[in-house]
Amino acid sequence: MNWVASLLRQRLPTKPKPAISHNISKLEEKLSAKLIKRERGKAISFTEEGHQFYQQVAPALGHLLSQIDEVENKNAISIGICDDLPMSVQLAVQKMVSQLTDSRVRVICDFSHSIQDMVVSGRLSYGIIKMTVDRVEDTHPFGWVSSQKVTFDEVDKLPIVSAHNGCFVRHIIEDTLNDSGKRYYFSYLANHLQHQVAAIQAGFGIGILSKAFITRTANLELLGKDEGFPMLPSYQYRLIGDADTHLKQKIEQPLTDFVANIRD
Repeated sequence: MNWVASLLRQRLPTKPKPAISHNISKLEEKLSAKLIKRERGKAISFTEEGHQFYQQVAPALGHLLSQIDEVENKNAISIGICDDLPMSVQLAVQKMVSQLTDSRVRVICDFSHSIQDMVVSGRLSYGIIKMTVDRVEDTHPFGWVSSQKVTFDEVDKLPIVSAHNGCFVRHIIEDTLNDSGKRYYFSYLANHLQHQVAAIQAGFGIGILSKAFITRTANLELLGKDEGFPMLPSYQYRLIGDADTHLKQKIEQPLTDFVANIRD
C-alpha cells in the first residue's frame, strides 16, 4: 500500500512515477477495477471507482501517516535556534548533532522566548537562545541610532523603529525605556533588518542596531551617553534544555562548547 501513501502525500501528480504506476496497475488487477484515468497528455484523475476507493482508504491512511510522523518526531532530536543566528550556524549545529548521535535532527528557528517555552514544555530537547547579561560600561554591542543627532531629553515621547513583538531587540528597547521611565511609541515595525535600517535612515524614529553595523552604514548617527541615552544591556548565547541520559552524554558538552564560541 506504499503507493497510496505516496498518492495521499502528493495528491495525484500530473505525471505519475513509474514505480507508483506499476503499483497502481497491480492494485487495479487485484481489485478488478480501474482506479485512475490514463489519457495521454492530460493530467491524471480518478475514475468513479477510484474516487470511491480513495474516499474509503484516505481517513485510515491519513491517521496512519500522522502516527508515523509522531513516532519519527519523537525519535528525532529537536533543537531550537534563535532566529537571529545565521543559516551557517544552524546548519553547523544540525550537522554536528547528527554526526554525534547518528540520529535525525529537527531544527526549529524562532524567537528566543518561544524556544525557551518549547524547551520548558518538553517539545524541544535543547534550545540555543539569546539572553541579556548585566550592563557593563562600553562592552555592550548595541547602540541607539537615528538619522540625526538628538538628545534623550529633547523628545518628550520617543518614536521607536523596531521589529514586531517577540524580537530580542524589541524586548531590550522596552525593558530599557521602561526602567528609565521614558515615554515612547513604536512608529515603525518590521521584522526585516534592512527595512528597519531604511526606516531609521528615512527619519521614522530611533532604533537599536549593533555598533559594528552602525559604523559601516551610511546616514546613521550613533546616540549614547553624551546624548543622554541609557546604557543598553549586553547579551550572550546560551544552551538550555536537557535530553535523555544517553543523548546527554553524547551531545551536551559539544553543544555547550559550540554555543560558547558563537560570535555575531
